[in-house]
Amino acid sequence: VAEVDGSSPEGGVRSYAIDPASADRLWSLSEELVGESFST
Repeated sequence: VAEVDGSSPEGGVRSYAIDPASADRLWSLSEELVGESFST
């Protein structure tokens, strides 16, 4: 769950919560930890 970013009057989430590179790393690590390869 992404942390709410209260620094902006419009609201939203912190930039790291929607960073594509972080998402790719998390996906790869998840596959490694469960020993499965998930097609995307």
